[in-house]
Amino acid sequence: MVWGMPGRLLVMSLHRYFAGVRPERNDPLHAALLQESRERVAVMQRALAAAVGADVIWDDNDDTVASFPYNPHDLHALRSLAAHQEYPTKLLFVRRPFRVLHDPRDHAGLRRIFAGATTSFPHMMRHSDNRGFFVPGEYERPELGSETEWWKVGANRSLKLELERLQPWVEAQAPALSDAHRRILDAVTLSCSHNLPLIVEG
Repeated sequence: MVWGMPGRLLVMSLHRYFAGVRPERNDPLHAALLQESRERVAVMQRALAAAVGADVIWDDNDDTVASFPYNPHDLHALRSLAAHQEYPTKLLFVRRPFRVLHDPRDHAGLRRIFAGATTSFPHMMRHSDNRGFFVPGEYERPELGSETEWWKVGANRSLKLELERLQPWVEAQAPALSDAHRRILDAVTLSCSHNLPLIVEG
């Protein structure tokens, strides 16, 4: 399998992102887009609040805080490790050690989750691997918001808790994934500490 070009994880205000601001370009594509984008974020906040039954509001005014390199393959490898804890591969009744497959999405447990099986890692599993965002908040699973072209919207604090819970298994069963896990966790942690969205560009 050939994976796409690596992307990045951006910690920044969502309305500035919608207006075309990027780490390499500090000005919006057009000044009028900033106000339109603020209104777009407000609509999304209201839609999320209605979906989760609680306020989902954050201060969306800061510039870009950080940019981290990102490859969807890393996320799928971590997903397969998490899936292995819930649905381990077995030979007869013997649990097989975890290993990262050439295409991590081929892990039987991960395919099972993608097909609808329950998981205690919903923000890792039920979100886009290459386009989307995790907004400040903590709710049970990614939700459909007003941004339908972005699929689902995750909660950054919920994702952080899932990644922290995965860490001991990374250390014990898949140390080769340590760098990928640390990089994604660092991005999410910064998103939480600055109370800003984490934007996934794959």
